[in-house]
Amino acid sequence: MRNIEIRKLKEVINLLLDHVIDSGSDSIALEEQFYWKVCDSEKYKMNNEPTELAVGDLFDDLDFVERVLHNKENVVAYTLTEVAPILAYVGEVASNRLAPQGG
Repeated sequence: MRNIEIRKLKEVINLLLDHVIDSGSDSIALEEQFYWKVCDSEKYKMNNEPTELAVGDLFDDLDFVERVLHNKENVVAYTLTEVAPILAYVGEVASNRLAPQGG
């Protein structure tokens, strides 16, 4: 078992986002809306192949995440599950843009 040190994770995420911004990507167009995801009840059960996929919505995820900025009552840990697909999308798009420069 390993521990996730939240402060270190935050530092790494900030460094990575700073890198994307410093490389000229202050904004990334959200050109895809939907994505596949494994249902939460099956996600970590590696002894069984998932029986069904769910559909995530990046537009909805972004709406939920941005609500945190407008109302602090919307700050709940579960919102991190909506941040994760957005970060993955940003990483995928930014890495494609920045690949010619080494990432």
